[in-house]
Amino acid sequence: MIAEYLDAARESGLLHGEPGRQFVADAYTEPLTGRRQVLVEHADAAVVRDERRLVDTLRRMHPDATGVVLRVEPDMELPAPWRKQITYVGLDRTDEVDADLPITVAEPQHDRLVRDWLVTAFRTAGGEIDHAVDPLVAAEAADDVLAQPGRVSFLVWHNGDPVGHATLLCDARDEVTGVDFVELLDSLVEPVIDVRRATSALSAVAARHADGLGLPLHGNVVHPADDALTGKGERILAALSRHGWRPLHRFWFAPLGDVS
Repeated sequence: MIAEYLDAARESGLLHGEPGRQFVADAYTEPLTGRRQVLVEHADAAVVRDERRLVDTLRRMHPDATGVVLRVEPDMELPAPWRKQITYVGLDRTDEVDADLPITVAEPQHDRLVRDWLVTAFRTAGGEIDHAVDPLVAAEAADDVLAQPGRVSFLVWHNGDPVGHATLLCDARDEVTGVDFVELLDSLVEPVIDVRRATSALSAVAARHADGLGLPLHGNVVHPADDALTGKGERILAALSRHGWRPLHRFWFAPLGDVS
């Protein structure tokens, strides 16, 4: 964490509590689901340990919010009804690019295809965290991604057709830590080829691109809320760890009305 972050939060009126028990929080409307939530971007360890008191405080501060999203270190565990929502990961090494798989930079004529894959990703992620995403809202979010100046998409090809993508945001910044990075926003491969192999190849190309910019590559793993999918996020993280990815931080979610 950088001092500038806390100074900016203090000036904006978003830093709460006393030294040693401080947290940075603000309410927002989640753009994909339309839910009113409170995001706690930073909380001292003493605040996290007393998470029930934190939620009571947030409920009073933001009575219109239905849930709270809390950023913590990746090894911290929170009691029910808190549940893991998203784990952010960083790549520590770059695997060799699979020379036998053709991968190219997407051109403007591929935007429609990349857009469709992004819409699928946004709707899938929303469904996994237990919130349906309207197709029109997902399409608007995909259009926003495509319009970002720091966006680069790579395509993997099979039999002359693009069958998967990796879309990067190359001017991302973690305001809490002050780290600039390349974000692997989404990677999706159609099951007409070996999905694992193609996904690994896209990740290697993404890592090489980030290396060329002198920046680390970060990504994220969604933890489904559905009990039937319990453990899926951890299995994905375990697989990623074998390819040089490590957890950086994690967001947990709790419904404000269910914590007392």
